[in-house]
Amino acid sequence: MKENKKHQLIWPKINKKIENAVLAQLKKSISIYNKSDIFERFENKFAKYYNRKFSLLCNSGTTAIHSMFVAINIKSGDEVICPAYTFFATVTPILFTGAKPILCDCDENGNISPSEIEKKINKKTKAVIVTHMWGVPAQIDKIKEICKKNKITLLEDCSHAHGAIYKKRLVGSFGDISAWSLQGSKNITGGEGGIITTNNKKLYERALLLGHYNKRCFQEISSKNKLT
Repeated sequence: MKENKKHQLIWPKINKKIENAVLAQLKKSISIYNKSDIFERFENKFAKYYNRKFSLLCNSGTTAIHSMFVAINIKSGDEVICPAYTFFATVTPILFTGAKPILCDCDENGNISPSEIEKKINKKTKAVIVTHMWGVPAQIDKIKEICKKNKITLLEDCSHAHGAIYKKRLVGSFGDISAWSLQGSKNITGGEGGIITTNNKKLYERALLLGHYNKRCFQEISSKNKLT
């Protein structure tokens, strides 16, 4: 049976304006050497949209999630509660830190269950990461309350949920730090890439160390900071 190309969805829609913008950027830079030019403009607009102080571009959504785990300084002996149903990149970066992912069952919408999270918490629990699967928001207000009560860091993987709203508030604005994929099929796409946001300067500076260890670190992290 022949595929009906007339009704095939093509995303992103590439027009002449986009082509010209890409060609113009090729003559400037295609790497994120520092916080400047198109990268700075995008980060600032993204942070403003989500009402966050800091925003950081990465080379992929997976790296953005990895940057969150580096930012909160998890290490061997720590545990991170994760959704059992998610894209594998939500969980696999934990393994590079030496920490242990603890898989948690989902609710009726396919998102991590608040009641199941409470069952998994122990003295080793350092963080909970939530995925808003297929753009459907998790019960993030309840999860935030659980994390606050237990003094646990809350991470959001919003790779499927650009612009999704939960109880009149954008997902990605609940967690201590949040990540998005900018891969080709996403609502906001860079062809490839990822981005994180946070209101916490210390988390932002630690995230810089993973993928921006040269010029951006010297540009944005004070020489008095012990990280340098």
